[in-house]
Amino acid sequence: MSVKDSPDANVSRETLALYEQILKDWQSRINLVSASTLSDLCNRHFLDSLQLVPVIQSITPAPAQAGVSFETILTDLGSGAGFPGMVLALSGIPNVHLIESDQRKCAFLREISRTCFDVSRETFRPTIHNDRIEKLNLKADIITSRAFADLNKTLEISENLRHPDTLYLLLKPLDLQKELTEAAQNWYFDHEIIPSISDVRGCILKISRVNKK
Repeated sequence: MSVKDSPDANVSRETLALYEQILKDWQSRINLVSASTLSDLCNRHFLDSLQLVPVIQSITPAPAQAGVSFETILTDLGSGAGFPGMVLALSGIPNVHLIESDQRKCAFLREISRTCFDVSRETFRPTIHNDRIEKLNLKADIITSRAFADLNKTLEISENLRHPDTLYLLLKPLDLQKELTEAAQNWYFDHEIIPSISDVRGCILKISRVNKK
């Protein structure tokens, strides 16, 4: 499957091409993605991120009170090169927060934000936090990550971001039974594995109802 067959059509090829150009320019200065994936950024990184869009759009948050809805807050852990968080914002997912402790990677993310969000997408421009995850005072409805820590560490380091209904959508290798087993020693949680549309070796790991043992 290619980006043109992506489940989301709200981000243009031109925008993704601009993103790709900037990433390749910066890659010579800082390591943003694996060098082996530079020749296929669209399928290896953009499509992998975009497959989360229909999953996120299918989630209907409960109203804060009768008749009152609220805007979902999405936080992306260790955003790095912007996958998936920046791509989700570009696709029209609102209220995205990118968390990255590396100052150089944050500078790259700000360059993408400045360059790739035109006036029509201004309301979707993400908030970039140059900080450690555990120091942020923010509650997220959805937490995403890609090429981040194992599940146990992810649940631990993001504990301050979580509320009882927080949902995790983690881009993971399909072979993750060891991660699930190790995390289950410290946490109660429900999980669902959704096969990846970009890589037969990958999946979306959906985690909910997290509680510490």
